Amino acid sequence: MADTVRGDVRLRTAVTAWRESLIQLSGRNRLLNYRPTRSSTLEFTHVSADEIIDVIEKDKGVPVVGLIPPTTSAAKVGGSEDDLEGQALDAIGDFDYDAFPNHLFVNKTQRDVDRGLKNLAATASREFLDRGLSVLYLALGSVHWKEANGDARVSPLVFFPVELRTPGPKQPQRVYPSEEDLV
Repeated sequence: MADTVRGDVRLRTAVTAWRESLIQLSGRNRLLNYRPTRSSTLEFTHVSADEIIDVIEKDKGVPVVGLIPPTTSAAKVGGSEDDLEGQALDAIGDFDYDAFPNHLFVNKTQRDVDRGLKNLAATASREFLDRGLSVLYLALGSVHWKEANGDARVSPLVFFPVELRTPGPKQPQRVYPSEEDLV
């Protein structure tokens, strides 16, 4: 009888430990405490969540375009850096987003966008091959909240499954809808 009780206690302790490890409530859980990163966060601008979903669901591969011009030396252009920055900001301000309805725009340089998409695609592919899990989702919306101790938190609200594919070598990644379920 004593062995059975000890076995039950050990089993309950193990199950409790497994459950707590599956539901990580610490600040390291990015689903509960989201923090954007330079390399893996691409925030789309000038569109709503509904518009993003509509564009991606057309299944034609959506290009992601960086809005910030690449940095160049002011000496090469023949002007000061302030003049160059002003010209770039004027060009971005006058940009007609409606002329490109099937594109998604990000406030980064195209080089940073391409690098970020390439890294995301490689990570998603590696996770799928290693664990058989699709891990690439667009986070749409967020919940801002405070913990009991006063720490501010941001949590993604809806996850839309996507894939990143490229039409060929040396071609930029495009965003496609995935067969996974909306979360």
